[in-house]
Amino acid sequence: MKIGIGFIFVVTFLFLGSAFAADPAQPTEAESSKVKFTFDVGPIVMTRHQDNKALMSSPGHQGSGDIFKSSMVDDEWRMGGQARLEVAFPCFYLDFGGFWIPSGSDSVDRVVPSGTSTVETSPPTDFSGPTDGDSTFKYSSSIYNLDGNIGHSFAPWFSAYAGVRYMRLKEKLGMFFPFDSGDQVVDWKTKNSLVGPQIGARADILKLMGVSESSPWSLDTNVAFALLHNHASSDCELVIGGVTSDSKSSNFWTPGVAAEADLGYRLTRNLKLAIGYQMLYLDRVGLATGQVEKTGTLNSLSVTTNSVGKDSVLYHGGLVRFVVELP
Repeated sequence: MKIGIGFIFVVTFLFLGSAFAADPAQPTEAESSKVKFTFDVGPIVMTRHQDNKALMSSPGHQGSGDIFKSSMVDDEWRMGGQARLEVAFPCFYLDFGGFWIPSGSDSVDRVVPSGTSTVETSPPTDFSGPTDGDSTFKYSSSIYNLDGNIGHSFAPWFSAYAGVRYMRLKEKLGMFFPFDSGDQVVDWKTKNSLVGPQIGARADILKLMGVSESSPWSLDTNVAFALLHNHASSDCELVIGGVTSDSKSSNFWTPGVAAEADLGYRLTRNLKLAIGYQMLYLDRVGLATGQVEKTGTLNSLSVTTNSVGKDSVLYHGGLVRFVVELP
């Protein structure tokens, strides 16, 4: 449903923009013959939200996640970067860029009650205690995004584009149990390699509202819808004395919606500073927390991964752009 709404929003944005820009002011012959270069770079800070799943429960509370839920280890705000190059010709433009959030982690210590607690695999796996201390649950993730597009400006404030997007999303969930009988460690890992087409539109809202072209202020918005082919893989590893593991891989389509809004101010003729917010929503991706319920057998003799999960995740956060325009 969310993806459908996002797709409708993008298509509506394209049609309305084209309609409003049907008779734009024509640039002078000298302006229209110029090739223009725009380069922007800057830091970003993002966090991640995922489906809230019950992963471990205390005795008599199976399915409640009263010990540990996936939301307990949503990533904290983490730093990354972004960069983009645009080359504008008289009738169209090309742009290439992306963003990256390197691997970071979040962890939480939880007391696992004495007796038998349940890891919410399918079927559930019972871990016997008592423990020798707090158990640690650790989650890490990284995301890298690249895309290239060709677009056309229907007006000074509106353009539409189509292109290709590539993404790599990796995650890891670890559970550490210091039992009296010996330490037990379970690790779930996932990797998503995604590539596919996208369409989108960009608009300067201030110019749409009639603000003068000479104003140093801008409010740039960008919305894109992508349909990505996803090669997803997962791995589950159990360490109890020795190592037992199993892995699975699968191919499927992953829809996604990206949106951004930047408030910019032109410092000089060729330099602009912008501060904004962006989000990326992906449906049907393999997340490490989603692999717990996709795990069948989990013991020292055998580990069985039933399939790669298809979960949803939202990345969002702030950004700063330093934009250089030439000539």
